[in-house]
Amino acid sequence: MHAHDARWDSNGFTPEDARDFLRDFLGPQLVVDGHLDPEDLDRGLKVLIYDHNKSTMNDYVSPTYADPEASKYA
Repeated sequence: MHAHDARWDSNGFTPEDARDFLRDFLGPQLVVDGHLDPEDLDRGLKVLIYDHNKSTMNDYVSPTYADPEASKYA
C-alpha cells in the first residue's frame, strides 16, 4: 500500500485510502468469513499494514491507528 508510481505490483493507496479500505471493506469481510476476530487479534489471520520502509511507516499508518473502526482490524 503506497501512493507513489511503483514499478512493481502495487495498489497505490494513500494512507487515507488504505485506512478506508481496511475499515470499510477488507476488515469487515475478513470477520464475516471467519478469518479475523477483532476482539482477539492473536487468533486467525494477521493484517499488517505498511510493514516495510520503516522510515516512513509512522506517517503512513497514523490515519489507520487514529481511527477506532479501522485500527481494530490491524
